[in-house]
Amino acid sequence: MKKITISMLFAISLLLGACQNSNTNTVVEDSKQTSNKFESASSTKNISGSVSSEQDTNQVAPSENELTNEEVAVAIFITPEGENRSIDTVITDYTSAYEEDTGHATKIQLSKRLLPDIIVSFSSTGSTQRFHFDSDLITVTSRSNAGDESSQNYSLKEMEIKFGNYKNDLAKLVAKAENYSPLDEQSGLAESKSDTNIDTKNLTSEQLKEWVSAILDKQFSMGRSSFPYDLIVENNEGYAYVRVKHSELQVDTITMFRINDEGKLEEEDKSNGYPAFYEVVSSKFMDTSDVKRTN
Repeated sequence: MKKITISMLFAISLLLGACQNSNTNTVVEDSKQTSNKFESASSTKNISGSVSSEQDTNQVAPSENELTNEEVAVAIFITPEGENRSIDTVITDYTSAYEEDTGHATKIQLSKRLLPDIIVSFSSTGSTQRFHFDSDLITVTSRSNAGDESSQNYSLKEMEIKFGNYKNDLAKLVAKAENYSPLDEQSGLAESKSDTNIDTKNLTSEQLKEWVSAILDKQFSMGRSSFPYDLIVENNEGYAYVRVKHSELQVDTITMFRINDEGKLEEEDKSNGYPAFYEVVSSKFMDTSDVKRTN
């Protein structure tokens, strides 16, 4: 009996020892697997992090190369030529054209006469493109001399990535394009002759707004701060008025224009307080030669 009891105790000890050894192996194996999984995850994270870091270094910081609307408009305008030649060469050639007598067709004009839209063209004899900006979307409406019209959309972000490194050169080209006007240089006489047939006492609403836009455009170039504006035509006491309002800010009327009894364009003057009086700013349709600087 004693021998049987001892044998049973010995067998139980062996069994317990085997179970403990099995559990120990299982724990060790689980620890190895957990460690391998952690190392694998860390490796994956490091790889992902290094790729992300590499991508970040290849992308240009938006604040460094953020283009103005004018620079984007000119960039899109010259894009077709940039597809066949290097972009910097195209920009340099257009910039140099203003220093040489190469004719109007080689010089870019940029007008903010229809702000917030921007007009870019070669000259009065070339094609014209109108740029409308709406968040990231840029809608470009092209119009040829024959009157054909087409539209195309662009992404502001994509244009900044493509032309961001040329910002400084684009800024110089934009400045020259804004200050250049072939109509003032050579076509003014022909324009004034054709405009003598227009009865300024019976202008259409669009003609009146076009005339006011020309005055504002000239004032902007003379130092008046530019702003995106809306023109509202009104009739009051027998006069045709144009109310100029900021198109983005909720502010009072910025200024008022009107056609007087002689068919001349007048702008209100509040320098002496109210009531404001009106002063002639242009005696002939679209003529901006007498426009004075407005602060």
